[in-house]
Amino acid sequence: MEHSTAEFKILEATIDDIHSAYKSGNLTCRQLVQMYLDRIEAFDKKGPAINAIITISSTALQDADKLDVAYKASGPVGALHGIPVILKDQVDAKVMPTTLGSVLFKNYYPDKDAFVVEKLKDAGAIILGKATLGELAGGDTHGSLFGSTRNPYALDRTVGGSSGGSAASVSANFATVGWDRRVSRRYADHLRGTQLLECERRQAS
Repeated sequence: MEHSTAEFKILEATIDDIHSAYKSGNLTCRQLVQMYLDRIEAFDKKGPAINAIITISSTALQDADKLDVAYKASGPVGALHGIPVILKDQVDAKVMPTTLGSVLFKNYYPDKDAFVVEKLKDAGAIILGKATLGELAGGDTHGSLFGSTRNPYALDRTVGGSSGGSAASVSANFATVGWDRRVSRRYADHLRGTQLLECERRQAS
């Protein structure tokens, strides 16, 4: 019988909050992923229509189930065990297209994960989906494939770019972590009230 998630709040939840809930048995990876998916369903295209998500991974719940099995058997698989991540739609991840926000690439499906995605998965992260970006990774977060992304804190204002979708996803509590291509989220994070942790290239490659 699964434990109730009634006591766990995903709003502003941190990695430590989530790992503590896993450890206490009050939360599973599947439950957490479903909570984020429900929130995306309610607020990304409906309600305030933030429009920060291009694609949801079709394997997110399946990946969560595998991590739950692994946790019961031997504990966390890595430092990011069961942490949902939204990727900027500029990085390759299997089962999802890499569109760069453009109709030109809407049907481009990579046959393997990017190196950094492999590392995230090895650490136990769950790739939840792909976020909007400035088309072809330039400018504010607007693209021919999806339109414009709205600022979760002020719907009539820009989210910046080009990684505005990643920043907006974290601000709107669509995932615990949003990933971008290094520099462009500084502007987006400033406008979104989120924080950016930047590593050196040699630490991620």
